[in-house]
Amino acid sequence: MSSFDELEALCQQADLDFGAAECHGILSGLICVAGPIEQQHRLTLLYSDADLNSIAEEDRALWNQLHEQTLQQLASNELGFELLLPDDDVPLGQRTETLADWCRGFLYGISAADLKLGPELSDEVNEIVQDLTQISNAGYDEDEGDNEGERAYMELVEYVRAGIMLIYTELQAPPPPDGATLH
Repeated sequence: MSSFDELEALCQQADLDFGAAECHGILSGLICVAGPIEQQHRLTLLYSDADLNSIAEEDRALWNQLHEQTLQQLASNELGFELLLPDDDVPLGQRTETLADWCRGFLYGISAADLKLGPELSDEVNEIVQDLTQISNAGYDEDEGDNEGERAYMELVEYVRAGIMLIYTELQAPPPPDGATLH
């Protein structure tokens, strides 16, 4: 997958309203709800007011690569979906803020794809989306020990990762054939 630093540099250079994690969250949310997304629609969401014709080909290629890799990871039976977040050598407080940004992006992506929460979705999906809303407001308590903070962060990342895969599976899995019973 594209590196966090590479995508973060592109976001800053393009003066986007979003950082790398938030952009990956947006793309992931769009894909979970709507499947593959046309390039023009993706770029319109990410670049909002910018002239899309001014986006360099190498930048378009990077966004296309991120979209394809995210789609492949989510659709894979290998459970290989990964959140695009900074490396572990970045301070925990900054990584926690970036995870919150990723969740905000995901929530924006599912909203832009017009996902409506409610009884038509499973309780699990509704609960995960509510949890992502809470995580999007997460902060780091420096009083918490480094080991405890690292463990809590890793558990949150894994919960978000697994939750996103569950949402994708529920919303994008083909319906069972008529008369088939799911066990």
